[in-house]
Amino acid sequence: MENYNMNMTDFKNGILYDKESRLIAKIQYEEVGEKIFIRVLEQIASQIPQEAFLVMKTGNNKNIAFLIYLHEVHYNKAIHTHTMLLGHRIHDTRTKGNSRGDLRVAVEIPVKLKSPSLKTSLKALLKNISAGGIFFLAEDAFSIGMHIFFDLPIEKNIIPLSAKIVNKVPTEKENLWGYGCCFISLDTTNESKIRQFVFQEDCRYRMHMKLKLERHS
Repeated sequence: MENYNMNMTDFKNGILYDKESRLIAKIQYEEVGEKIFIRVLEQIASQIPQEAFLVMKTGNNKNIAFLIYLHEVHYNKAIHTHTMLLGHRIHDTRTKGNSRGDLRVAVEIPVKLKSPSLKTSLKALLKNISAGGIFFLAEDAFSIGMHIFFDLPIEKNIIPLSAKIVNKVPTEKENLWGYGCCFISLDTTNESKIRQFVFQEDCRYRMHMKLKLERHS
């Protein structure tokens, strides 16, 4: 293991979750270049995994989460009485951050969208999702600023959601557009269900890619 000297004065509060959205530990952290130094204040899980989600608050008091690789580091135990970890962000071409910084994964989920601006519900295909919003494909019947309502079927849950369309982009197919949306009035229970689904889908994808690489190695 590597040895590090750490200054605790600039550490911020955060939380570590595993890929099943279970609480691992309450922490303090500090980003220094590509490294994230972490002090474990209260460990909830029996073990700390190699990969976990670090959840922090932004300046406008919103939560963002990103995946990090963890390992324990040597430190001066006469000075630091807490377990110390070193983290590195895991970058993925499939998983992106939206404007809120939430983890986002690709999906293929058909839904029916309703809106006060529409006479009837219309079919759409969700292409990605995060705890902050969705991106879907549909016909040219929606506009920026429009409010939509739909039921989201994930795992064993049917979650009623409302969202606001914030951008609209053309696709290669005629009369097929892509729409980016942010959720409106999302309560903490449903946000937790969506976040857990996103974490699990990301985990499944990573495992699939790992097995695929092993088969071709």
